Amino acid sequence: MRPAPPSVVPPLLAALAVLAFSLGGVAAQAAPGGDPPEAADILPVGFVDEVVLSGLGQMVGFTFGPAGQAYLWQRTGQLYVQPPGAGAPQVMLDLTEEIATWGSHGLLGFALDPDFQVNGHIYLLYVVDHHHLTMFGTPGYDPTADAPFVDTVGRITRYTAAAASGFTTVLPDSRTVLVGESKSTGLPICSGGHSVGSLAFGRDGTLLVSMGDSDSEDSSSGTCLADGILRPAEDVDWFRSQLVDSLAGKILRIDPRTGDGLPGNPWYDPAAPRAARSRVWALGLRNPYRFAVRPGTGSPDPAAADPGALYIGDVGRSSFEELDVAVTGGANFGWPLFEGVDPQPVIAPTPVANLDAPNPLHDVGVQGRGVCAQPFFSFQDLVVQAGDGTRVWPNPCFPAQPITSAPVHVHRPAAVSWAHDGTAWVPVVDGGPVFGVPIDDPASPVVGEPFTGNASIGGAFYTGVVFPFTWRNTLFHADYGAGWIRNFVFDEQHRLVQVREFADPTGRVVHIAENPADGALYYLDLTDTGVSELHRVRYLEGNLPPSAEVSSSATWGEVPLTVAFDATSSTDPEDGELSYTWDLGPGIAPSIAPRPVRTFPSTDVTGAATEILAHVFELVPPGSMGTANDDPEVIRDGVFPPEGSMSYDEMFDTVHVDADLVPDKGGEDWMGYGFPDEHEFVGMLLQLGRQFSVFGGWLDAPTVQVRQDGVWTDVTGLVSSPAYVGPGVENYVRYDLSFDPTSGDGIRIHGTPGGDLEFFTLGELRVLAVPSVPDPTPVNVPVQVVVTDPAGATDTASVVVSAGNTPPTATILAPADFGTYSTDVPQLVTLEGAAADAEDEAAALSCAWQVILHHDDHNHPGPIVSGCVQQQLLSTDGCPDVHYQEVRFLVSDSLGLMSEASRYLVADCDRDLSGTADAIEIAARPGKDLDGDGVPDVAQVDCNGNLVPDLYEVFFGLVEDADGDGRPDDCPPVLPEGPGGGPFPGASTPPGGAGVAPGGPGGGTVPPVDADGLLAPGGG
Repeated sequence: MRPAPPSVVPPLLAALAVLAFSLGGVAAQAAPGGDPPEAADILPVGFVDEVVLSGLGQMVGFTFGPAGQAYLWQRTGQLYVQPPGAGAPQVMLDLTEEIATWGSHGLLGFALDPDFQVNGHIYLLYVVDHHHLTMFGTPGYDPTADAPFVDTVGRITRYTAAAASGFTTVLPDSRTVLVGESKSTGLPICSGGHSVGSLAFGRDGTLLVSMGDSDSEDSSSGTCLADGILRPAEDVDWFRSQLVDSLAGKILRIDPRTGDGLPGNPWYDPAAPRAARSRVWALGLRNPYRFAVRPGTGSPDPAAADPGALYIGDVGRSSFEELDVAVTGGANFGWPLFEGVDPQPVIAPTPVANLDAPNPLHDVGVQGRGVCAQPFFSFQDLVVQAGDGTRVWPNPCFPAQPITSAPVHVHRPAAVSWAHDGTAWVPVVDGGPVFGVPIDDPASPVVGEPFTGNASIGGAFYTGVVFPFTWRNTLFHADYGAGWIRNFVFDEQHRLVQVREFADPTGRVVHIAENPADGALYYLDLTDTGVSELHRVRYLEGNLPPSAEVSSSATWGEVPLTVAFDATSSTDPEDGELSYTWDLGPGIAPSIAPRPVRTFPSTDVTGAATEILAHVFELVPPGSMGTANDDPEVIRDGVFPPEGSMSYDEMFDTVHVDADLVPDKGGEDWMGYGFPDEHEFVGMLLQLGRQFSVFGGWLDAPTVQVRQDGVWTDVTGLVSSPAYVGPGVENYVRYDLSFDPTSGDGIRIHGTPGGDLEFFTLGELRVLAVPSVPDPTPVNVPVQVVVTDPAGATDTASVVVSAGNTPPTATILAPADFGTYSTDVPQLVTLEGAAADAEDEAAALSCAWQVILHHDDHNHPGPIVSGCVQQQLLSTDGCPDVHYQEVRFLVSDSLGLMSEASRYLVADCDRDLSGTADAIEIAARPGKDLDGDGVPDVAQVDCNGNLVPDLYEVFFGLVEDADGDGRPDDCPPVLPEGPGGGPFPGASTPPGGAGVAPGGPGGGTVPPVDADGLLAPGGG
């Protein structure tokens, strides 16, 4: 059964309702118990990165309409539209029933027609679920069913948006399938990844499409050939990228009206306009997920066959990432024979026959060379390295005869490629074939510093006028794995000139686009949890706004709940001194302290006071003798004069002297309130008034006292934010005072009056108390701080406190932890969890599951599906490389407080998480598996006896391994070898083989272990 994805509409509506894609700042709201989203830490001076939307599910793309609309699409098949202005967003189209979301698939590409305001045409690129592909329209079709991990096709579909609705709805019956109307006509999906990518329009109005090589290295049912998705000649895995008669590994150029290929395409066949070769524009690509058409290039005439220069992000395999530039049709970027500039070292050396390229000399006797035994040209025969001279493609059976019967190609090297080891390379021609040089080499024609990454995601050209001149008409390109956006400067001949750092870190960027309405650059970060955030990068001249950050000591708990908030990690680009204004929830007094403390639920009870208490009221004559306001009510009128004010009228002073003008308070002073009944006091807002140098105006070392049965007692746990200073401070300084809850019928600020005249001043005195019997009903309290710099620029951060609430519990009942999953066929696993909560009934809790495929140093988050019990097919990704799957169980209560639990499954081919198949390791070193069970012994050692292999405990960060020896710190030490060649008596380490595990979360390297369980020199 197809599990329904959890609704993303409520959080999306809440977030988008405040988004108008304008120049004004928008704050992102953190979920209860969560941290606020973060933006890039490093940006050039003048640029700011803001999170404008968060909690977007698996949004993977967005674009902006000509009338200010924003269109966002989700991998699971929903298209959303945000009308101009402040209108609420809505689901414009839902293709969930049709979409395959296994592996990296889904709705990944979208485009608006260049004449969108006239014709309303929208185009979608996605992978079709196999059940829908084969059964839709038949009696056997089930709209709730799906067929994950079954090879299928990609599809391009056109719909028409209704002008009458402002292009926010789709006209019924406007659907037209342009590509992929059947199994044999679709984009071949024979893998869990490297599938469909992007849609974009050329300057000539033609539709451009990117498609990966669909190699079978990842999860595949192996049914592409049997189902007719592939021709036999295409059953060559990644070499499909080199076949002009395959749609895989290509950029396609098609007619947006019909889906046909176009005259002018390099291999266009007028007799077969829908054939693959008629649609191919560029080839030799591995995974061109995103690409951009350079503005201002190309011809508006489709007959000129010049849609514009394409700048393509091609994700590499094991060595290099590429930024490729296709200036004309027919460009061949070399995959899988080339990666970066040079030949691919693993794939290129082994010839593979191109069954679409028969050798005309086969079985023909060639003078002096015998009969030609090669029936087909190999792919290696047909592609040569670029250079500055004339290239030839000799027939391998008779080199003097060039190949003329099959398409031949010149490898077009990447404009720049960056290695996974931290170097970046650019191509150079020096009288022979192209070769690569490091970007910082003196021979490099490109200015830049070395950089690294592991997933070239693509980018966008900036054509606006808001960014400074040096950033205009340049390419902003991202790397998903390394989490950066760099700026690439090209000249008019599309030659790379310079590479500059821009935003880092950015998270997992999956899409970049400029918004013409505000001149800002936007990007989507698909976070590690698979929930997207939309960022806006804008440039501001003059004073830059601060960056607000907020933290809290707690975000949930039983009431009364005392929480310390802190905004001091906020920063200002100009290093100005920041001020803070807090909204701490309904009924709670605000604060301007950088670190206020509040108790929930608490309210300002000052207005309920029946009398104002003051030492000067008990003296003769009663009352103040000073020059401030004579009415003591000024201290509770709700007016907080601005800091530095010179006003006398907004304060009350406690000046009092005897007939000889000598202070007569006896070194003790106070002001406060008496109440007709008891309160449980938790805080006080104290604002001193004007200060009078040596004469007074303050209290020395004040405390807060509560009256209990007529006796005044100091409170405990008193904290002042900011720290109380006393004499010599600015006028009208505010202090937030918090303390342990204390019951009584009176409260006062008390201390030794300062200065020669022994008095203090008060601008405002507010008191916070919790109800004597707090309402136990859980409630979310939004807390927000506005941070202001000296020039008045602001930023906002917020957090939610779930008062009277505790998180639910999430318990995974199945699958078992550290089990294995099949790397041969997709394995159906039952996901069963139990949810419980102290405040909510079971029916009010929400359950969801997510399976995350971890691959070396990055991961592939799967969609989040609802339900406490699910069945899900697991991908078969395993050897080579380190792969494991995390099964994450998410439980949230009615207020959004969430808990999660994870279990880990390892690939059955690689139980020791080394990245090499266990069988290969054991064959090379039998000592790794002394018990002969086919599992490296190191994956079975359990030195602390808790039934969990030590390797897994360390790798997954479940235990401490402070010394980095690959063993839990609570294990007995490994003893040195004894005289007889074995361990000394007392050594308790079980036998184990050698193995190395890359550092996982909290993990490190597992050292080699010899047959006796001792650390061995060398490796395994």
